[in-house]
Amino acid sequence: MLTIVVLIVTVVAIVLAARVGVTRPELRAVAVRNLRVRPGRALLVAAGVLLATATLTSASAIGDSLRSSIRNSAYTQLGPVDEMVVASGGADTARTIADTITRAHLDGVDGVLPLVTARLTVQGRDYVPRVAQAQVIELDFAAAARFGGDPAHTGITGSTPSGNTGVMSADLATETSLLLRHSATVHAYGTARTFHIEGIAPRVGLAGLESPGAPAGSASLNLFVPPGTLAAMQGAGSQSGPAPSAVVVVSNRGGVLTSHASSTAVTAELQRALHGQTVDVIPVKQLVLDDAAAQSRQFSALFRAFGLLSLLAGLLLLLLTFGALARERAQSLGILRAFGLRRRDLAATVVLEALPSCVLGVVLGAIAGAGIAALVVLIAHGTLANAASGGVDLAFSVRTATLLTGLAIGLVASLIALAIAAGVVARTGVVTLMRGDTGTPRVIDPRLVRNGGLALGGVGLVVAIVGAVATNASFAVAGGALVAIAAPLLAPPPWRRLTAAAAAVVEIAWAVIEVRAGHRAFTGPSPAEILTIAAAMSIAAVALVSIVDRALADRRRAVGRRRTAPVTLGFAYSHATPNRTATIAAMYGVVVFTLCLVVTMAHLYAGSVDSVAAQLGGNAALEVTSNGAQPVPVKDVRELPGVTRVVGASSLDTHVLAGGSQSFADVTLVGVSPALVGHGTPPVAVGPSSASTYARVMANPDLVLVGADLRTTPQNTLDHHTPRVGEKLSLQDPTTGVTRTVTVAGLVAAARYEGVDHVYAAAPLLDTLHAAPVVQNVLYVETSPGTNNDTVAAIVDGTHLPNGAYARSFHHLADDRLSAQQRFLNLVSGYTALGLLGGAAALAVAMIDAVRERRRQLATLRALGFRRSTLRRAARVEALVIGLEGTIAGALTAALLSWRLAATGAIGESTPFSLPGGLLIAIVVIALATALAATTVAARRAARLQPAGALRASE
Repeated sequence: MLTIVVLIVTVVAIVLAARVGVTRPELRAVAVRNLRVRPGRALLVAAGVLLATATLTSASAIGDSLRSSIRNSAYTQLGPVDEMVVASGGADTARTIADTITRAHLDGVDGVLPLVTARLTVQGRDYVPRVAQAQVIELDFAAAARFGGDPAHTGITGSTPSGNTGVMSADLATETSLLLRHSATVHAYGTARTFHIEGIAPRVGLAGLESPGAPAGSASLNLFVPPGTLAAMQGAGSQSGPAPSAVVVVSNRGGVLTSHASSTAVTAELQRALHGQTVDVIPVKQLVLDDAAAQSRQFSALFRAFGLLSLLAGLLLLLLTFGALARERAQSLGILRAFGLRRRDLAATVVLEALPSCVLGVVLGAIAGAGIAALVVLIAHGTLANAASGGVDLAFSVRTATLLTGLAIGLVASLIALAIAAGVVARTGVVTLMRGDTGTPRVIDPRLVRNGGLALGGVGLVVAIVGAVATNASFAVAGGALVAIAAPLLAPPPWRRLTAAAAAVVEIAWAVIEVRAGHRAFTGPSPAEILTIAAAMSIAAVALVSIVDRALADRRRAVGRRRTAPVTLGFAYSHATPNRTATIAAMYGVVVFTLCLVVTMAHLYAGSVDSVAAQLGGNAALEVTSNGAQPVPVKDVRELPGVTRVVGASSLDTHVLAGGSQSFADVTLVGVSPALVGHGTPPVAVGPSSASTYARVMANPDLVLVGADLRTTPQNTLDHHTPRVGEKLSLQDPTTGVTRTVTVAGLVAAARYEGVDHVYAAAPLLDTLHAAPVVQNVLYVETSPGTNNDTVAAIVDGTHLPNGAYARSFHHLADDRLSAQQRFLNLVSGYTALGLLGGAAALAVAMIDAVRERRRQLATLRALGFRRSTLRRAARVEALVIGLEGTIAGALTAALLSWRLAATGAIGESTPFSLPGGLLIAIVVIALATALAATTVAARRAARLQPAGALRASE
């Protein structure tokens, strides 16, 4: 709807402007003449519009790419599958459920297919032996090909495997390095069976069917075996283990992406039809598509928040350019007004002159935005592909609506800025225009200033109080900013500078205080918080630095301190236009603040691997998981060199729900024993001491410990809030359907690794949910100091291939987890650097405009004997002062906020604070270098002025 409204407004604006251009040839002639005379100004207008449009479009295109990548799982891992009905049992149970659904004649259902699955160890028998925890599936291929009505969407071809043949998914073939005609061995229940691979199926539909509870976009490690295989292996085996799962997949009427529209109704009908049976009905496709929409909104919102900094640079460039355009045309426009041209016609002339540049800028900006998004997706592919970041196979995609919306919004924003500049020109008197100015400062009634300050301060105070009470950092910081702006307006004129400085200090302190761990500033990023805090702190710091600089300048003038001519002129010029100087310095401050902040956060993550490893596993150095149908024996690991202690535990893949929701998040439930406490369990961060809290949990199966970093989504109704002690959660075994409501007894500092959240509970709770004893399928291993834990992990994996052993050190898990955050922050810093380009362009425009305004002064200085090099240096000193104010303010406030985030644990990890000195210095140097580079053209123009010509020039 927003897209349609914006496009309508854009079309109407262009049509009206075109009508004026056609019906008023004299106005068109003036506009065209100005374009020909000053083509450089037109290019600057186009550049500003391009930057603003590219920023808007790229953020939305990045969201489109994530959304499309996750939605692609609907084709690659589901196809015609809309719902899954999961139960404990074999083929008979699956057929019974399918027959019940078929007899119910449910509306909206056009296909039902029973199958049997089990998560087992698959070992390749060719080349180097490699294993994988794969989903072994028994499936009727003929029925599967007919399922859903379109064989192309199932990925299933050929006949059902029989005897010792099997069909492997392409992902599993890659994982185990197997090719067609090779062999694969399935290990389970103390027995093994080898299959000759007669086909390799693509990751499409049923051939790429995801495991129940697997994250969207994860690899489809599937092995299709002859019906009856799992029951035969279970009967012949010498070990107990988890029973196979009976799964019935259901297809709704409609296409792959349209059939989910009836998923809610069909899910309810399935639950009614299967009432009384122990099953779990999962609307898998609806969850995938909802997750795609939610993640794309969050991802694009986060980039848009940082991109708004770049957008600010684009809008600033537009305002400066249009203002400079109006001043440059002031005298010629004044002549037209003197000859009787009406004000609205004068405004129309300015609009007609800049409109072609605006249209060119938005078109190029939309294209550039798509290109920036493609580059970000290319860089971010590895960041999001690993399990720690969600396992998303990111691919570039952009909708036409996104390009049109970005184009339209960019054009509307530029037209608004252009209308403001044109309106100022139109309202300016003829005499003022003839003097070459677009307006003179208005003297505002002191009572109006005071009343405005009272109103602004009152509103800000209310907003700040509401934000503080509601723990909303955005409202609290924004309200404080309004109070800080109002304070100088209420102070007597002699005290306004001091009051403004004090207000800036208080605002910075207030923003720092409002950063609390409860806000989850970086573990659950709120784009509004990031943007508000960044803008408020950096702008307040720029104001403070500017005030101090002006006070020091006044002091130097008072004592008559001598400086070289370039420095004197540069400082004088930078202070001559305080509003323009403060605006550009603020832009530099915001960009440098954000760059320094994300670089420092990445540095803190890199330095906290050891502490996070201790949070994840306590004293344990390694975690060893294995196939529950054939777990790794404890004694085998205990006898390895360097191992000092091994503690076994049971784990169960479950769903977690909150607030009575039918949607869920997948977690691993770990059974806690006295031997495990402190030797594989993370320390308690919120609640009583670790020992007493774990003792309560072990004594009461209705209590659990969850991570403060628990992954929460709108789908499981926790909706990105930090879990709380005393909160009620529901745990459900997807295979048995058994659900228990539990209470959060405490929070551990970190319990998420390998992309999976871990919940800790008494071992009897696992047996209750699974409706059977759960075997010990996880080992927590302690090693002696100096032991190479990665080598021990490799030995465990290599010597226990049939067990599906997967050993990894907690140091490695912590490094994976933090490196994903580091890569994401580095990606954000690169995206934010676009704002530095905008700031440099804005400074260039301002400096060129300043030279034009001062051409008579500069010509006079040249006539008095000042060298060209002196004027060039003065221009560079002016730009350096402006850039230095913003850069110093941004870097210092970023360091302050980083310290606060580390001290409060708001970034999700407890880590000592340190600064990446080399990187911060590099950012400051680059920012100042862009400031100096931005003034190159202006400095040369100032040096080339000829005294006689410049003094005679009128425009």
